[in-house]
Amino acid sequence: MMKNKTSIILLVMLCLFMPSCEKISSEDSPSAQGEDGVNVTFRVSTYTLSPLGVSARRVRAEVGEVCSRISYAVFDGDNKLKAVNQVVGDDGFGTLSLTLPLGTYRFVVIAHNGLGNATITSPDKIAFSSNKCTDTFCYYQEVSITEDVAIDVTLKRVVALVRFIVEDPIPSDVAQMKFYYIGGSSTLDAMSTYGCVNSKQTEYRDVDDEMRQGGGTFDLFTFPHAEKDTLKMTVTAMTSDNQIVQERTFTTVPVVKNSVTQYSGKFFGSSDDEGDLDVHFEVDTTWVQLSKYFY
Repeated sequence: MMKNKTSIILLVMLCLFMPSCEKISSEDSPSAQGEDGVNVTFRVSTYTLSPLGVSARRVRAEVGEVCSRISYAVFDGDNKLKAVNQVVGDDGFGTLSLTLPLGTYRFVVIAHNGLGNATITSPDKIAFSSNKCTDTFCYYQEVSITEDVAIDVTLKRVVALVRFIVEDPIPSDVAQMKFYYIGGSSTLDAMSTYGCVNSKQTEYRDVDDEMRQGGGTFDLFTFPHAEKDTLKMTVTAMTSDNQIVQERTFTTVPVVKNSVTQYSGKFFGSSDDEGDLDVHFEVDTTWVQLSKYFY
């Protein structure tokens, strides 16, 4: 009798055990294959970046020398799967590793100098903290992932820079310069690498004692809507209680992606002559200066 009871118990245990083994079999489970995905590594190239003020030559610069933040985003169609932000000083800044199932994905990488992280809602709409535009580099690519892969990210500068130089002494009662400009964008389309909204951009720059001697330099950024675009810019010298000391408007400030437009002259004079404009530009790797004299 004891022997029969033991046999029955063993038979029940065997029946319970066998289905469990079949359940965890990766070969037979339709969802198990590719479940862990493949390894994808992004490596930001260094030789594509150039610091401000460098013209007409390639410069090998680490990404941390020209940008303080990097944002990565992975899209499966229109669905954002993952977003990662890095700040200069983080371990592995400029490199990202992740695991993805086999498939085709859209990748966006944004390197910039904003005070906060970029918000990548979709590849064609990237916003920045407080809508402030800084020196910005972009990568967008659709990639079919079939195996472990390392992707060398070639970043391209996507902003235009307006450099405003006040050559005459700045009066002692001027505390800051206000720059209000329209015609550009503070939001980026990574797919086209151009601006995608019509922005009203305002920047304030404090005036220090060194600037008062002449040669005060102010850098302003925007995303052009096309390869060549124009801004309307109003520049106002203001006291600490927002009284206007001098104000001048420049109606057709040319901006070119990856180029510097330089306005320089005696701002506190009375001339409205914007002078002649000599335009040169080169894309991808260097800042190229466009000169404009306003005296």
